[in-house]
Amino acid sequence: QTIIRFCDGSTHTSPLGEVVGSLWPYLDKVVQQCGNNESVLNEVLAIHKQILSNASDLVAPRFSDTVKFVVDAFEKTKLPSTLEYLAAAVEVFSPVNEANVSSFNQLLAHISSVLFTYVRTVKRPDECTQVIRAYFEMTQRYVLFCPLALVNCPEFHNVVTLALECLTACKGERESTRATVNFLTQLFGWRSLRLSTKAAGALESVSGKVDEQLAQHGEAITRTCLRGLAGDSPQMLWPSLSDCVFAIVTTVVGSNANSPVVEENTVAHQWVYSTLTACHTVSGKAIPPQTCQQVTTSLCNLARQGPKFKSKAKMLLTDVAKMCKGEMEMSAETLLTYSL
Repeated sequence: QTIIRFCDGSTHTSPLGEVVGSLWPYLDKVVQQCGNNESVLNEVLAIHKQILSNASDLVAPRFSDTVKFVVDAFEKTKLPSTLEYLAAAVEVFSPVNEANVSSFNQLLAHISSVLFTYVRTVKRPDECTQVIRAYFEMTQRYVLFCPLALVNCPEFHNVVTLALECLTACKGERESTRATVNFLTQLFGWRSLRLSTKAAGALESVSGKVDEQLAQHGEAITRTCLRGLAGDSPQMLWPSLSDCVFAIVTTVVGSNANSPVVEENTVAHQWVYSTLTACHTVSGKAIPPQTCQQVTTSLCNLARQGPKFKSKAKMLLTDVAKMCKGEMEMSAETLLTYSL
């Protein structure tokens, strides 16, 4: 890996081509002889990933065979490193040409089907959190680099459903929960991402399918994230949970600050308000209805003004979390600062 890393550069002017060419037969031999050893397999996959990152043109002729090897390894071992390789492959190869969309669509459908069966029959999500982390980090790459393969995947609905399940099933484990939340944030907040023109156009063409999933799961995701902020989620997850809530609310209420008609009772208002009224502080007291209403109105107004107000919205949600944990009082004066 170190040699490959320091050979970074054009394969025509560096020794990288010669290094990779001589290395490949040995990698094949190691897999044949020690492929059942997970430690060895992890190292082999790390080398393959390094080659992919530094010399994708050398990988291209062998890519089909390499992916088959990685998929077979995932089916047998469920090693997170297999999904990490596939995530890198989506980023490197999916933008190259349209033909790759179909291949990566089929790849995601197969990997997802295998994972769904695994978490329902072998291990629960909280028992394989690193696999869940790697899977949703991979799906994040799909959003950014190959959105058509994700949204048009026959398993798309199940991918979103599993993400929602994992928000609670992983029981606040940091890495898996963060990866899951970040995937949902990117998926439903894609209009605020810095995407390539091609990726943005692709998502616009299938935005109806994304919106369908938001309509179906938006309330539950919003509720789960807000409960996480008000409940037992580690403080390190607060920024990710807040990002997800803001992305969903922004998508629902729109981001046109100059709209002549300001809708004050969107489904986003309803989702946020109903969740807050069901939350309690650490002392067991319910959040006062007036406070819930003020937080809801302030959050939705900030979201309506678009991504430039995300930081302020996250501060508001952080204050809600601190209030629920008894770390601060949320007075009317405090809430007023978020409406100015």
